[in-house]
Amino acid sequence: MKNILLIVFSISTAAFYSSAYSQNVESEQLKIVDMKCYTEVIGGDFMIHRNYEVPIEQLRDYPSVVMQLNMLTRKNNRSKVIYKVIECRRMHEVFTNKDAAKLDRTENNQG
Repeated sequence: MKNILLIVFSISTAAFYSSAYSQNVESEQLKIVDMKCYTEVIGGDFMIHRNYEVPIEQLRDYPSVVMQLNMLTRKNNRSKVIYKVIECRRMHEVFTNKDAAKLDRTENNQG
């Protein structure tokens, strides 16, 4: 009987420490995320702007962060300046805007 209790105690202790470790790893992974934004560029064209390893603190104001950067984005050997951010999502999420979702699928299929 004592052996059974010792085995049960050992298994439950191992499960607890494993769970605590996995939660710690998960919280560290959530400090940064990959983002994508459906943007309109000067000239009326649309594109998906992707940004990797965005700090989690910037997520609330991320569309304005993209606009404040007023960055030149290279695509198809042409410089494009972002005019307006329409929608932002995490990299694995699907856009709600139909045109954005279609462009995202097209770019992902092209590689």
